[in-house]
Amino acid sequence: MDEPRFNYSPAVLLVPLVSLLLQGKPYFQTDFGIRHEIYGVEANVEFVGNVFGSRVFYLGGYQNIGTSGFQYQLRLIPKLDYSVTERGGVHTTRKEGDVWFRLGGTGSLDFRLGLQTFNALDAGVSYQFLETVSGSGGYSYLFKAHTTLWLIENVGVTLEYSKGDTPVADKPIDLITFGTRIQILAEPPASADDSRRYRETNRTWPIIFRLWLTLALMVRASKIIFRQATCLISRMHG
Repeated sequence: MDEPRFNYSPAVLLVPLVSLLLQGKPYFQTDFGIRHEIYGVEANVEFVGNVFGSRVFYLGGYQNIGTSGFQYQLRLIPKLDYSVTERGGVHTTRKEGDVWFRLGGTGSLDFRLGLQTFNALDAGVSYQFLETVSGSGGYSYLFKAHTTLWLIENVGVTLEYSKGDTPVADKPIDLITFGTRIQILAEPPASADDSRRYRETNRTWPIIFRLWLTLALMVRASKIIFRQATCLISRMHG
């Protein structure tokens, strides 16, 4: 299974420039035991719009496939990544002091089926690659195939297959995951009904976040208490 990790991105900069979307994202990665520490920044650029003025070939957003209710989305995102390994650990193949500068990109193709009230099903594949141009790393890739069945507008069940290398920790993976997906509306829609659903969703989201944070702190505290108790018992028997 993929390594437990915590990614912190304090700021994301989005700059629309004609038909290009530029994004910069600093990050910090570790595991729940804080055994490895990797700092870095990623920058990417995405073209959004019709390619060469074509009305058929569109990048960066969902497009209708006739009147069937199916939509597709094709994305091509070149990127560069700079990262420093402050400390190694069991959940990364990178060594302390590694400084990597990598170039690569991500390509993805997604489909979704929409009902009258919400999109009931989406599925897709993606492929990401990164080539190290400075540092001790080499070529890494990550292939993903996923599908989500939406039970209601904001909650669904997901099935995902991943094979390759994790982008930051560079850890080989080959796994299938099953989980629950929760999303919130990014901005209030125009209609009264959609606005009501938006308010209800955003009212419950802070509760979910507090529950998750409380659980994470309890797990962390339990690990510390267990570690200290183990050390105390070892000293008593020693």
